[in-house]
Amino acid sequence: MRKLFTYIVISLYLLGSTEAYQLLKIGYLVEHYFEHKDANDLSLVEFIDVHYIQPSVVDADYAEDMKLPFKSHKDCQAQIIQFAKLPTNDFFIDVPYIETNTEISAYNSPFTGTQYLDEIFQPPRSCARVLVC
Repeated sequence: MRKLFTYIVISLYLLGSTEAYQLLKIGYLVEHYFEHKDANDLSLVEFIDVHYIQPSVVDADYAEDMKLPFKSHKDCQAQIIQFAKLPTNDFFIDVPYIETNTEISAYNSPFTGTQYLDEIFQPPRSCARVLVC
């Protein structure tokens, strides 16, 4: 059951995204060949030469000729997958060392700059200050 499902998915992918859907027109190729064989007594090699090797001629059955496989292309997509080879040299990104203080202190340093005064989120202030009116 898995193999059947896999085959169906792969077939749908190939028919939908590549030119493999043109293979479904092979029945029309055989039918068109027999029409030409009955009308003009063409061999298979002459039929392929007229329809695929020589330039297309606009004649009475031009619309039927364009229905042959690999004569016209619709929604042709190009899918390219590229693999980049990474450099073999080792490279390092220097991360700056930031010393963090894990102590929580209520002391408000007098050396704290004034750049924080205009910000919405300001550093905590010490509890030692008491407003005297």
